[in-house]
Amino acid sequence: MQRAARRGDDRDPRTQADLRLAVAAYGGELLPEDGSAEWVLAERDILRRQAADAAARLASASLAGGGARAEPAGTMAARCVEIDPWHDAGWRLLIAAHERAGNVAAAEHARRRYADVLASLGLDPSLAAGVAPSPTVTVDRRIPLPRSPRTGPVRARTRSAPPV
Repeated sequence: MQRAARRGDDRDPRTQADLRLAVAAYGGELLPEDGSAEWVLAERDILRRQAADAAARLASASLAGGGARAEPAGTMAARCVEIDPWHDAGWRLLIAAHERAGNVAAAEHARRRYADVLASLGLDPSLAAGVAPSPTVTVDRRIPLPRSPRTGPVRARTRSAPPV
């Protein structure tokens, strides 16, 4: 992934090979048996993000290439949202790939799934309606998470002993 990032041009076959390798190497969550252990969470998130971004970059490059490249774009965009369901650009690329392939039903299905993700985050699901991005979607864009309404410091809750 780092070599692909240094090369920059996603249409370069060497960059695409590096991106494919990054997507193929991602086998799922890092150390899932360790659950939500704090020491693994950051690294797990970094690896997930890198793999999803690599898949989105491949999908975007495939769509930008035009022609009959919608199927690889759809496959990579689907892999992106499978890896990271909150990857905004991945959803937009998936919808665009289905539309480019002429698969209206699959595009609408992806649009509805994207709306469900937005709603689960407390965002307006109508943002997914009418999504038809250009092939140059920014791939590192994430769905913004709503801010907590709390403004002050959070105090730890402790149980008090029952009265004797």
